[in-house]
Amino acid sequence: MKVKKIVKQVVAVVLIAFLAVLGYYVYITAKNLSLINEHSKGEIPLNTSKPTNILLLGTDRRTKEEAGRSDVMILVHLDPSVKKITLLSIPRDSRVPIPGHGYDKINAAFNSDYFEDGGVLLSIETVAALL
Repeated sequence: MKVKKIVKQVVAVVLIAFLAVLGYYVYITAKNLSLINEHSKGEIPLNTSKPTNILLLGTDRRTKEEAGRSDVMILVHLDPSVKKITLLSIPRDSRVPIPGHGYDKINAAFNSDYFEDGGVLLSIETVAALL
């Protein structure tokens, strides 16, 4: 009789722990999705007859107050004439000339705490000047 009671208690504790971990995971996932949706600007019209470049930036920003830096920079080149997509990953610690700021790591161009005009536009200008 005592063994059954102990087994039930252990199962209950494990179930509660599992539900707590699952709840935390759902909370963190929902929080991250809200940050992604906060920055979504909608659709970008593309001229499909000419080659197009798109810069993908992945940031390490953890709070809304923090500017963060770009951890991932991938240049996507779409060329409809040859029906080809090319991806170029740019290492985040590459020292490059940042327009108007001299040489620094390329991921610093995204950080508005570091450069007053830092952000997406300065990152785009930096990559455009680099290539």
